[in-house]
Amino acid sequence: MHIPLPDRTLGESEWRPFVEGQGFGHLVAAGLGRDVPVVVPTQFVLEDDHVYLHLAAPNPIFGALAEQPRVVLSVAGDWAFIPSAWKAIDDEDPMLGIPTTYYAAVQLEGVATVASEPAAVAAVLRRQLESLQPEVPVADPELAHPARLRSIRAIVIGVDDVRAKFKYGGNVDERHRSAVIERLAARAGPGVVPLPTAPPRGSATRYRRTAPRTRALASSAHLRDRRVTGPAPFRGVLPLPFSALKSASPVLGNPANHRRAVPLTYEQFRYAFANAVTEEEAKELYATFAVPGSGVPLFQAATANLNPWTQAKVKSKDPERGPLLIIDGEKDNTVPWAIANASFKKQKRNPGVTEIVKIPDRGHSLVIDHGWRVVADTTLSFVRRFAQP
Repeated sequence: MHIPLPDRTLGESEWRPFVEGQGFGHLVAAGLGRDVPVVVPTQFVLEDDHVYLHLAAPNPIFGALAEQPRVVLSVAGDWAFIPSAWKAIDDEDPMLGIPTTYYAAVQLEGVATVASEPAAVAAVLRRQLESLQPEVPVADPELAHPARLRSIRAIVIGVDDVRAKFKYGGNVDERHRSAVIERLAARAGPGVVPLPTAPPRGSATRYRRTAPRTRALASSAHLRDRRVTGPAPFRGVLPLPFSALKSASPVLGNPANHRRAVPLTYEQFRYAFANAVTEEEAKELYATFAVPGSGVPLFQAATANLNPWTQAKVKSKDPERGPLLIIDGEKDNTVPWAIANASFKKQKRNPGVTEIVKIPDRGHSLVIDHGWRVVADTTLSFVRRFAQP
């Protein structure tokens, strides 16, 4: 895998949360003297420097492993196609933009050990089940399904080399990169959190830290009614509570993060997003939605009142804006009420309807946690009052 300098990661602190969050990849075994390697899609668990997985005994990969135990586990995700026109800004010809694809990819290389003994297979199964469904007690596979254990083989890979690539426009300047981020937000692609239509359990939607930072206030020709949840501060919004600084510190604490995708530890995610839910739900949200996200929007928001050319500005008096609803969680640490209310006061200068709602006992995860329906119902009620036919 070719990894140019702008696509290199921060190291284990960045690639490990991505791999653990994906939990699914392709195991590649070259064997000896084969025309092509054996490639098997599989779930897995990464713990420390070992990967654990299981496959059915007839799987052809075991023949290749017997010939040569060295393997590669390839994990990729969070991809988004970037059209030509998205790479053009100002007077640049949209037909001359260079299309590309943003994605993250990690390759774990190491030596695989195969186990067929029931106790060893059961131990790997327990590891996987405890990771995939921690809320369900794991029955002893040796007692519950002794016959099936004999048809399964466990694989443990000792990882000794890692290649990681996070291709998110690090090779272009900030203005072009910001233009792509804004267009991804408008398309509801990687980088935003769309309003859920179902509870988040098992959802394939991946939560990126850039989500509320990308402005949902962009003009829209076909939709005049807008809802902003946990709005990021823009130019003219002055309050900066301690909790907001603490939430942003994993990104803003290192100026080099301006051009990087930054992961959050569970503790950081718990404080910034999942502080108003139970520990059990917080862990589920972290496992389901937390992936490294671009530091660009946070740096833009943090410097909005210092940079006269900032991207983080809003035409609050635009007569074409239409009705606007701002929703904030009472316990939101990332966008506390002081920021949301200051945004509301700026937006209230608009001739259109501007309203704000504080949802009790909710944090920044309010659109993806168990109470998502309250946000949905509040939004739908607003839209029904002002939607144009």
